[in-house]
Amino acid sequence: TPFPYTTLFRSGAIGGLRFLIKNGFFKTKTSQAGVRNELAEKNYHYSSQAIYEALKVLSKPSGSLVVLKEKGIKVYVERK
Repeated sequence: TPFPYTTLFRSGAIGGLRFLIKNGFFKTKTSQAGVRNELAEKNYHYSSQAIYEALKVLSKPSGSLVVLKEKGIKVYVERK
């Protein structure tokens, strides 16, 4: 079933990522593919480009996520 939408979230891919942040998905490192798979499991389907752009916005210095590179792959984790 789709996850609940509240005014706390925006619509689109950023809203989906905010939902994952709120529910602790980013407590562990995950790649863009991992994010896309998790959203797909929740029956929300976004293009890789839409997810990439949303991750880019949320991993700015003022954002909720931090981006790291491990073995040449970007991984995202919640900012402490």
